[in-house]
Amino acid sequence: MSVLDDYPEGDKTTQLFGGIVAPVPLAIYGLMCIVNRAGAVPGRHRYTFEFSGWDAIILGVACLSFAAMLHFHYYWGLSDKPELRENFSIGKSVSLIILIASLAWVAWCLWRGFMQFP
Repeated sequence: MSVLDDYPEGDKTTQLFGGIVAPVPLAIYGLMCIVNRAGAVPGRHRYTFEFSGWDAIILGVACLSFAAMLHFHYYWGLSDKPELRENFSIGKSVSLIILIASLAWVAWCLWRGFMQFP
């Protein structure tokens, strides 16, 4: 049994907040980045790194995949329905793979942008 197969601990409140309330703002921001093809990552000293085009779309995919991972882990993992509870690790694993790939691209974009400064 791996870390991805471990069932979350909690009750219905944890299922509601961890599986629905917390992922919704991430999903909304991810969809906004994809639709508008613009996004931003806040930094230090009031600096904001802005993304546009495909880079913003990948930022949106990263936000959506993190929201999906939270949803699968908490909502499906704490579900009373056996078909959801048995299959939550598949959704969590797929969303984690997408999250790692998209965060690698976002990190590359941030590094590329920060290297332009003296």
